[in-house]
Amino acid sequence: MLSAIIVDDEKGASQALSNIIQAKCQNIKIVAVAHSVSKAMHAIESLKPDIVFLDIQLRNESGFDLLEKIKTRNFEVVFV
Repeated sequence: MLSAIIVDDEKGASQALSNIIQAKCQNIKIVAVAHSVSKAMHAIESLKPDIVFLDIQLRNESGFDLLEKIKTRNFEVVFV
């Protein structure tokens, strides 16, 4: 089982993506959903996911800002 985090500032979009993943990818478990860069950083550092589904534009920051702040990236990124 792979663990995943969804990072998207739009709650509707993150819920829709979660529903799709749960329906189509039984080997992926969503362990957290973050709606900001700071919350995503905390979730990634504490939960150490295998995959991060990452929105490119997050309010005043971007998904690329998040990736630059992560010291060690031991996960795959899927841009959504």
